[in-house]
Amino acid sequence: MPGPRSLPFGLQVVLWACGNSIAGAAVALAVGVLRQGGPETTVVLIGILFGNVVGFVVHVYEALRWRLAESLREVEEVRLRAAHLREQATRAELQALQARINPHFFFNTLNTISALAEDDPRRAAEIVQKLAELFRYTFKVAESGPVPLAEELDFVGRYLTIEQARFGDRLRVVRDVEPAALSVPVPGLILQPLVENAVGHGIAPLRHGGTVRIAARCGAGVLVVEVADDGRGLPPGRDPVREGHGLDNVRQRLLTLYGEGGALDLGPGEGGRGTMARTRIPAPVAAAAAAGAAGAAAS
Repeated sequence: MPGPRSLPFGLQVVLWACGNSIAGAAVALAVGVLRQGGPETTVVLIGILFGNVVGFVVHVYEALRWRLAESLREVEEVRLRAAHLREQATRAELQALQARINPHFFFNTLNTISALAEDDPRRAAEIVQKLAELFRYTFKVAESGPVPLAEELDFVGRYLTIEQARFGDRLRVVRDVEPAALSVPVPGLILQPLVENAVGHGIAPLRHGGTVRIAARCGAGVLVVEVADDGRGLPPGRDPVREGHGLDNVRQRLLTLYGEGGALDLGPGEGGRGTMARTRIPAPVAAAAAAGAAGAAAS
């Protein structure tokens, strides 16, 4: 709440000085010093002047302190409003991402289950269970904050299990994740669009299929997660990150949450084959763990 409105600063100073002068004069009259006209009069006048100076200094200090407190309060209100707006934007983006993932993925999975139901009912039941777990996770992260990377990897693991049921031996998956990276908090559903892009644009068009590689490592307070495929690679002369699509959603969410500390980069995969999507996310947990481990080793 805003503080009470005060008088203009100049008027406050005048009133303060008058108050001190009146108080000093009252004291002087009370002791009869002004009537005598002796040296005590000079002492009292000096006291009045000294009181005015001290009072003025104290008043200026209190006024500046109050103004500083008001400025700090206003800055905090602006910060809280910005944080609230950022949270609302992130939730809206996440809900939009859910709406895009669920229908797109649902029909392909139903076709896979239908194809498996007669020949391999146990496998079909497994895919149904994986699909239910995927939906449960998407609803969970819409209501929560960042999740450990381990949960995101479990989620994309279930996604890839369903895709492997669809593509068979044409889709191979390799994971290379440092243990220290598993506990780092990341935004929910941040990896699925990268994996979906690798499967849909990198592997699916190839008759012989290919490999999706997921790697994660920590260093210098940053989590780096790479999703790469050995497919046909990036189209020449065209930006693969189109506005409103999954990769653009990931990039915008990282920018909203972390500013310049978060990023998504796309480029050729290892050896120039396929495509690699690399995300960078601030990882204070990993940095603290690494510092603790270094301290323990030094001692």
